[in-house]
Amino acid sequence: MYLRIKAQQRTLDNLQVITKNNYPDLRVTKGYVLTALLEGYKQYVNNEEVLKKAIKESDVKQEGSGTPVNFNITAQANTNLESMKRIIDKMTGRSFFPAQIIDILLICALSIESKDFMETEDSIDSIRLQIIKKIADTDTTDVMTLYKIRKVLNESFERGCNMMKYKVLEHNVNQATNKDGKNSLPAVIVTEIHEEKPDLGSLPEFAFCKNYMQFFDDAFGDEYDYYPKEPTANTDNKQNELLLFWKKEKFEAVLDSAQTTEVTWENNMPNFTSVILKEKDTEKEFLFCGLRITMARCIDNNASKAEQQKQYKQQAALRREQMEYVLSVTDKCEHVLIVGDFNNYRRGVDLEEWNVGCINCGKQDYTVYTPNGQSIYKEDAMSDDYEFPEDHIVSRGIEVSNYRYDRKFIKWDTSGIYKKAGTDFSDWSYLHGYPDHATLIAEFELS
Repeated sequence: MYLRIKAQQRTLDNLQVITKNNYPDLRVTKGYVLTALLEGYKQYVNNEEVLKKAIKESDVKQEGSGTPVNFNITAQANTNLESMKRIIDKMTGRSFFPAQIIDILLICALSIESKDFMETEDSIDSIRLQIIKKIADTDTTDVMTLYKIRKVLNESFERGCNMMKYKVLEHNVNQATNKDGKNSLPAVIVTEIHEEKPDLGSLPEFAFCKNYMQFFDDAFGDEYDYYPKEPTANTDNKQNELLLFWKKEKFEAVLDSAQTTEVTWENNMPNFTSVILKEKDTEKEFLFCGLRITMARCIDNNASKAEQQKQYKQQAALRREQMEYVLSVTDKCEHVLIVGDFNNYRRGVDLEEWNVGCINCGKQDYTVYTPNGQSIYKEDAMSDDYEFPEDHIVSRGIEVSNYRYDRKFIKWDTSGIYKKAGTDFSDWSYLHGYPDHATLIAEFELS
């Protein structure tokens, strides 16, 4: 949804600083940054000292009426903004405009970021000095031993500061069209993996096309492991496969944990592949899942409007059943990361069985991460309600950040297939065997 305000120059300056600090080298919108900040608004309103200082600073008005600014934020972010306003209004006995609430939010965020950074640096320096002092006080005279100890210490501190963040990529590669077995996996997918360098990834609508062995060599080489390595029953059933891959230097698969569901035309099962991965540095384990909710049933375009509405409800209920099955599997694991194509409806469609708002089927221990915009058709829809965000991330016990839809993969295509319409993937007829979704890219960390 669009939020329009008149922003003070201080607001714009602070927003620019926060964007630069939190999203270096990334092209993110103002709405994206504001949405992310509003997700954590409670940490600011609960810090009374910082909040009061921010309100006082925000009350100092600059010259002029402000600069008109449009923010494209999520509905949840708008709800969080209203909640923050109610809390501050009640605390101060005043009534603030949304523009000033945003100004206060940004001041709080900058203040806390600066404080946390200084405390972290001080803490690390203090611990480092204590350890090095103990090393210096030992009776060891072996210079190489001391050098190696210090080298290990430096590397461990660097890993701690980096918080073990990993990059995940999900891309529907549109090989559902390989029913006749004549498709070839396009080179653009290989190039995308090389350019994006994800730590792990998921490719829904994968198929073991005639060049699949060459694809594995070109895309993964010795850097990645992957599953499945050979066609499963889904290929025999004329159904999609779903491929997972991960960097060997960072993760290893727990023996015999990889599995994929068998899908038929009758059994209402999702394309669902999962594997338990172990982080090599810490031996922490998590369940990594790739998912595509299948169509479940088709809508009869020749039926009456009333009959179509009935069919949509039936379709939605069947798709929800697929997700409930997925969660029945993942519930057995404490740490879960699910990425995929959920075949939900547009943002404005209100079907209680299956829509953007109930991807987690009401299970509050699962967090859904849906980027702004839409992952299919045109890059920009005619309105927020008309947006089609089909690709999501669902996690349990794993923090996800910097999630976004990205269509820049088309610039790596050498076939010329995307020259016709660029990032507009509305016309499926000419994209036979080529990706017709935006890529979903995000970062995550294991706590």
